[in-house]
Amino acid sequence: MPTTPDFLTTFLTRILEKVPGVSTDDLTAAQVTANLQQAIREYSRNVPLVVTVNINGDGNYEYTIPTGWVPGFSAIQQIEYPAGIAQTPSDNIIAPEKYGVYNNATVDRLRFFDTAPGSGNIARVTFTTVHSVVTAASTIFSNDFDSVCSLAAAFCCFDLARRYGQDNDSFISADSVDRRSKSDKFLSLGKSLVNEFSIHFGLNKDVEIVAASGTKNLDMYYPGGIDFLTHHAVDR
Repeated sequence: MPTTPDFLTTFLTRILEKVPGVSTDDLTAAQVTANLQQAIREYSRNVPLVVTVNINGDGNYEYTIPTGWVPGFSAIQQIEYPAGIAQTPSDNIIAPEKYGVYNNATVDRLRFFDTAPGSGNIARVTFTTVHSVVTAASTIFSNDFDSVCSLAAAFCCFDLARRYGQDNDSFISADSVDRRSKSDKFLSLGKSLVNEFSIHFGLNKDVEIVAASGTKNLDMYYPGGIDFLTHHAVDR
């Protein structure tokens, strides 16, 4: 009988291969796994997992958010309603302003503003979510496997660099000079591994990984063409 692949172990093994000379006393399996999860979250910001689910209409405007939705991360890409009716599916794509996700003080809910999906009809929702790696499955694209491992290994290196840089860390028995040398070594290796990840995805290798953010220019006139009182609108 063929052996069932263990995806999580495959990732953890490759991560440790990228941090040579490190034992389980230096990095526990739990620490490596935590750094893998951090790398997966960063990977998902650049290459989100896109999933499509069907919601069965029941005549209501409001529905339970699809399984896999991650508050603060996921975003709806499109909703087709009614799904599977038009010969060209794009003909039934609902305008974004006709639906929304809101929190009712307990959970996120999907609400249709204009049309309540009728009984027997399907609303096909496509949205983004985070990737995952567990023992039985992985959603990481095979072409990105090694780069995700590089980023996870980089986070491991940064952990080690911080620990070797602390004079009072009892898990390290080396003298202060050796500590600093090893701290610098792991810091340098970590930066190199981040660079591998950045190059793979075409990111600016000189920019450190930061939390996701976005900006938008909101310069505009008030209705009737009246300009702002505090700053002037910019004509484009």
